[in-house]
Amino acid sequence: MSLARRLLSHSAIIFAARILGAAVMFLTQALIARKLGSLALGQYTQATATMNILAAVMPLGFQVIASYFAVEYAVRGQSSMLWKFLKQSYLQTAIVAAVLFLTGLAFLPQLQSLKLLWVPICLMATAIAFVFILGSVLVALRRPIIGFSADVHLRPLTIAAALAFALILSPEIGTIKFMLWAMAFGYVTLRSLTQQFQSPQLET
Repeated sequence: MSLARRLLSHSAIIFAARILGAAVMFLTQALIARKLGSLALGQYTQATATMNILAAVMPLGFQVIASYFAVEYAVRGQSSMLWKFLKQSYLQTAIVAAVLFLTGLAFLPQLQSLKLLWVPICLMATAIAFVFILGSVLVALRRPIIGFSADVHLRPLTIAAALAFALILSPEIGTIKFMLWAMAFGYVTLRSLTQQFQSPQLET
């Protein structure tokens, strides 16, 4: 298959997956509003917005430069350097995540709406930040479907499953908190299980 056809095929698959993921997210929010009310939807929206902002900040730009270094090390065949870069990126992200978590705890008295949700928000944000870094590396190594799979496939499905789990097992009061804990636990667990499958190789 020619490079152009391969790129088109990958783009079509990723586009379709993103549309499906967006549809799942939309239906999940509609179900939250219908089953739990507008207040619960507002809490969920605020929590996910905070989560996405934290996930973008935690890597401190490593997710942007990861593509450059991945290609550079791949061309040179320096797999050890690529793994050192990933470990440094993960370590830095973990340190920043800890700092943001502790900083948030200091300001939680002024953020009552996030007070009970802060721990699962930070857990989920840290997992997403790791996904951003590894995804950038895999896209640079011409493995876009694998690189995007955690964010495009796993996150929407985890959120939908967490809502279903919360509606079945959690009492009405505190359902959003229960749902966010289920999201964080499920996503971190799935991310850990798929780590080996997504581990980058330098053969391009």
